[in-house]
Amino acid sequence: MINSMPLQLATFFAELDIPSECLIEFVHMGGDIMAYESGETAFAARTAQYSFYTYGRFSGNHDASKRDEVIKFATSTYNSVRESGCAVGSYINYTDRLLENWAQEYYGANYERLCKIKNKWNPVGRGPLHFEQEIGLT
Repeated sequence: MINSMPLQLATFFAELDIPSECLIEFVHMGGDIMAYESGETAFAARTAQYSFYTYGRFSGNHDASKRDEVIKFATSTYNSVRESGCAVGSYINYTDRLLENWAQEYYGANYERLCKIKNKWNPVGRGPLHFEQEIGLT
């Protein structure tokens, strides 16, 4: 999630050498997204102007080194945006299993409240809904 697109960040993306297995997509935010306060839903990044994510695409028997290249590209691109000071979190629908501090990145200040709700309706270790970045695991 990106709060603004200053010239320095726009230049970074314009000059970025994107591997042939990758695609970067930008989604404009705003409108109804900004109609809610950050604590009203699980999604906290209500001030974001843009969302971006990288795709890695492979055919049948792809070379494992290409996979590593895509992961390195996606991680370094994300880190560059974080370092620019424009990032305001990450979007849970673009799950990244390598994302450090994922609870804060996805949910921000809403995480503690979400843990209480999750514990009531689907406690960690019980119930049907579980995955590696499950609310309540941190």
